[in-house]
Amino acid sequence: MNGGNDALSMTMEPLGELEQAEASTAQARAAELELRQMRQLAAIGELAAGVAHEINTPMQYIGDNLCFLDVTVKRLLDLAGSFERLVQCCKSGAPSLEELERCEQELSKGRLGFLRKQAPLAIEQSTSGVDQVRSIVQALKEFSHPSGDEAVPVDLNQLVRNASTVTRNAWRYQAELSLELAEELPLVLGNPQALGQVLINLIVNAADAIEASAGTRPEGELGKIAIRSRAEHGVVELEVADNGSGIPESIRDKVMQPFFTTKRIGKGTGQGLALAHSTIVERHAGKFFFESEEGRGTSFFIQLPPGAELE
Repeated sequence: MNGGNDALSMTMEPLGELEQAEASTAQARAAELELRQMRQLAAIGELAAGVAHEINTPMQYIGDNLCFLDVTVKRLLDLAGSFERLVQCCKSGAPSLEELERCEQELSKGRLGFLRKQAPLAIEQSTSGVDQVRSIVQALKEFSHPSGDEAVPVDLNQLVRNASTVTRNAWRYQAELSLELAEELPLVLGNPQALGQVLINLIVNAADAIEASAGTRPEGELGKIAIRSRAEHGVVELEVADNGSGIPESIRDKVMQPFFTTKRIGKGTGQGLALAHSTIVERHAGKFFFESEEGRGTSFFIQLPPGAELE
């Protein structure tokens, strides 16, 4: 009997180990999902703060211009009233000297020369501000439009434009950003929100690298970020290049590992590049790599086959 129990015990042990391994795998996946969600929430918080700042700036000068135009309209209406009275005087006979002097004083108080110059500028500036807010809101709408895990046609050029718009507050004080986008770039199949998040991470990382290298440039000189798109050798490629500090050779094999970061505490979680690699390589059957030179900058490359399917 003991032998039978020993045999039963031996056959049950591997099953217990398998269940334990499956439980550990499930826990690891749950932890990874939670970390991804935390990273996404942190990114959303940073993005929302930046977008709020970007919207607040044009709204401030739109409000100031509206106050100026309010005063301008009141002045012009007062002048219109004075000249209506002058016309009536002319119709009933020659206007009195007092009436002419009063109209002249009104003209002087109205500062028409100043209003002719400044009012059109206020309108032009306000119109530009409205367009800026509209472009930010449109970019956010496109980023937030739910697509699930279903692959949809994605215009990478438009995705780049949207990402550069919503991250403007992250780079505009550090760098000049240029877009060199190929015309008639083929569409790819993918998840626009996931790909957009990758682009946001790369742009913010580029701005951080340029900020870190500010001491190597003349005072007041901005760094440069260039985003390029092209289609060649059977792939659609995006390049995000910066002229920041570059990645030291000693850590280049670590930068895409989860939780590895060179940023100060609170500035980065070490998940951005790891998630970017997972998104491009695992979810979109693409390639994600970089080239870097210390002191000269880094270029990250995203390569996607036209029609790449999600898992």
